[in-house]
Amino acid sequence: MQIKIAEQDIWLNCNHLYYFYIIAREGSITKASKILSLGLPTLSAQVKQLEASLGKDLFYRKGNQLVLTETGEIAMKFAEEMYSLAKNLGEAIGPPTLAKEKIRLGIQSGISKSLAINTFKAIRSLENINVSVFEGQLEELIKKLKAGKINLILANDLKELLNYSGLGTKSILKSPIIVCGHKKYSGLKKGFPHSLGLAPFIMPSSSSKLRKEIDLYFKRHAVIVDIVGETRDMNIQKSLALDGVGLICAPLSFIEENLNDDFIEIGRPPKILQETYLIYSEESEDDILIKKLIHLLE
Repeated sequence: MQIKIAEQDIWLNCNHLYYFYIIAREGSITKASKILSLGLPTLSAQVKQLEASLGKDLFYRKGNQLVLTETGEIAMKFAEEMYSLAKNLGEAIGPPTLAKEKIRLGIQSGISKSLAINTFKAIRSLENINVSVFEGQLEELIKKLKAGKINLILANDLKELLNYSGLGTKSILKSPIIVCGHKKYSGLKKGFPHSLGLAPFIMPSSSSKLRKEIDLYFKRHAVIVDIVGETRDMNIQKSLALDGVGLICAPLSFIEENLNDDFIEIGRPPKILQETYLIYSEESEDDILIKKLIHLLE
C-alpha cells in the first residue's frame, strides 16, 4: 500500500501496520506476541521496519510499558480508521459463498524459509484449502497442537516430544550439515577438518542432538575449535556468521539460499544430517485431510 506523506511517496507494509496496531493496543510486545503467535524478535523487527519506513519512532518506553510517541498517536489513529473500514467492508460483503477448509501449520523457529515456503505451496496445491502459518519455539507449538489450535508442526528437533504423549511424527527431509562462514575463512577449506583447529565457531546449544554429533565428529578428528558463542536459534547463528563473527555448522536446506561469493561452504562432515519432521496429533490420524497432507509432504 502506498500513501503520500509530506509530499513523499512512502510504502507501508500492511502486516507491519497491523502488528504495530496490536502492540499499541496491548501496550506490550510480549502480550501482542501471544495474540499474534509470533516471536518477540520477529515483532520487534517488524516495528523497526515500519519506523524506518516512516523515518520516526512510534514508541518510547516508560517503565515496563510501551507508550506511543506523537507520530505513534497519528499512526494509531490511521490504523484504527483503516481496520474499522476493513471490518465494515467485510460486513457489507458478507461471508464467502465457498467455505474453505483451514489448516493451521506451526513452523519451528530455525526452519529454512525455502522449506517453509515449499511446504506452504504444497498444502495450497490441494483444492479449497486456507493455510495459516504460526512460527515459534517447538515447546510453544506442541502446546498449541495439543490444544487443537494448530493441525501440524514442521520441526527439526524431536527432543521436546519426550515430555508429551499422543503425538505422531513423519520424517520428510534429511539435509546434510555443512561448515560455512565468511569468505575470509576460505583458507580453511584446505585440509578440512583438521584446518578448523582453533577457528571461531558459533555452536548450537550443548543439549541439542546436532551439537552432540558435531562435538563427536571433532573429537574423532582431534580438532579443538574456539567456541565464541552458543545459541539454539539458527537464525542468530546465521546472522553472526554472515557478519564474520565465526563459522557455523548448519543444515544445507537452511543455509543454501545464503551461499554466495562472500558466504561460503568450508567443508561437509560426512553422515551428519538434519532431519525435518511433521508432527501431528495421533487423534487426527483418521482425519482424511490430515492423512492426505502427511502423505503429500512425506
